[in-house]
Amino acid sequence: MGHVDEVTDAERAAAEGLEAALRPAIVAAWHASPGRGPGAAIVAGYADHISLRLERDLGGIDPNAVIVCVTHRHAVADALLLADEYELAAALGHCDPEAIPVMLCARSHVAMVYLHRAPSGATVVKGGRA
Repeated sequence: MGHVDEVTDAERAAAEGLEAALRPAIVAAWHASPGRGPGAAIVAGYADHISLRLERDLGGIDPNAVIVCVTHRHAVADALLLADEYELAAALGHCDPEAIPVMLCARSHVAMVYLHRAPSGATVVKGGRA
C-alpha cells in the first residue's frame, strides 16, 4: 500500500465520490449498531478490498459489492499496520471518541475518514472540500 503522496488526483476523486455515496449508509449502520462507540469503527467500500485488508472471508458476498460494516477499531488498526499505513494507524489511535472512524477501501488504496456531528446551529450544504 502506498502513502498519501502516491495517491493520484483520479484516485482521490474516486475515493471522495465513494465516501460521499456511502455516507448515509455509514451513518445509518453506525447508529443501528449496538457495538458502536470508542472501541468500534466502520469499514466501507468494495467487498474484495475489505476482505483483503481485514484478512477475512466475507461469506458469499459478491466481491464487487460495495458494503458497510461495523467492526472493532483494533481490527482496522491491524489492517492499516499490515498495509504499512503507519500514519493512518497512529491517527486512528488519537481519534475523537465522538467521531465515527471509517476505513474506506477504495480498491486502489485505503483512506481514513472521520465523521463528526455538525456543530449545533450549523448550516449543512452539499459539496465543497474540507
